[in-house]
Amino acid sequence: MGQGTKANNDEEFVSAAIGQNAVASGKKSLALGFAGENAETSSTVASGENALALGTGAQALAKNSISIGAGNKVLGEGSGAIGDPTDITGTGSYELGNDNGTYTENAYTDTSFNAKDSGIFGNKNSTLQLLRHLGS
Repeated sequence: MGQGTKANNDEEFVSAAIGQNAVASGKKSLALGFAGENAETSSTVASGENALALGTGAQALAKNSISIGAGNKVLGEGSGAIGDPTDITGTGSYELGNDNGTYTENAYTDTSFNAKDSGIFGNKNSTLQLLRHLGS
């Protein structure tokens, strides 16, 4: 429902898409949101089975994944992100907060979070900071 939405409504799939360019292609998936500045790459997408994408450009691309917030991209099965923006590639991992990912000593370089069975909570956390703390 909405401009440019796509939902897979085969009898087995029963997915739903609401908003501008939202795409729900996974079995029993839900995409609710709008396209970001670049509609080609930042549409709200729920392509994993039982995936939930909610927010502008939120993407839940793996089975049982949850992406809530602007610009999150969840590729890890059974993983989720709440806040913005974070990319999660690890399985069974969750992020809650904003701008979490990998940072260099003085600069933000990437929003990727690829740890398995892990969690990051708060803002501007990084796995690099955690590894330095554990190593000292």
